[in-house]
Amino acid sequence: MPLMDIFNKVTQDVARSTRGFVDLTLQNSIISEEQKKIIGLYEQIGKLYYETNVPDIETPIGQLCLAINAAYEKITKCNETISQIKKTRKCPSCNTEIQGDIIFCGSCGAKIEVNSENQQESFSTTGNELRKCLECGLEMQNEAKFCPHCGNAPKKCPECGKELSSKIKFCPDCGYNMNIE
Repeated sequence: MPLMDIFNKVTQDVARSTRGFVDLTLQNSIISEEQKKIIGLYEQIGKLYYETNVPDIETPIGQLCLAINAAYEKITKCNETISQIKKTRKCPSCNTEIQGDIIFCGSCGAKIEVNSENQQESFSTTGNELRKCLECGLEMQNEAKFCPHCGNAPKKCPECGKELSSKIKFCPDCGYNMNIE
């Protein structure tokens, strides 16, 4: 057999082998994606069943539902503890996390009822020369026009003059719509 024939045969064998490997990889990938889809569908079925049925607590499914309820209660308590530690709470309208002393939600503009126990001191300044950036929370010079850490350019509410993060949509003190300027 001439050298070129041997070379062509080896090349064809390598090509067939490579095609076979690519085909196997593709089929395995399709199988993996379909298995993930099935798991997702099982999760949806389980969630739908959990939300629409009250199973007998003596059955295995009922026991699992009780375990889910207990986990939800634990998550709720942990979230409450986190809010107390961070001195934050959730807007009742849009569920955005807000500081305890905020009167209006910065995301949706809803008026927030403030209990005296939820009020806290303002953390926007930390001394005579430094203040905290309202965007990233790191210290910056009082006279700085931009935060040197994140580049945020704080803006002032035209209604009440409070310094605000550039992302705030409504002033938390007076409720002014910051999108109207």
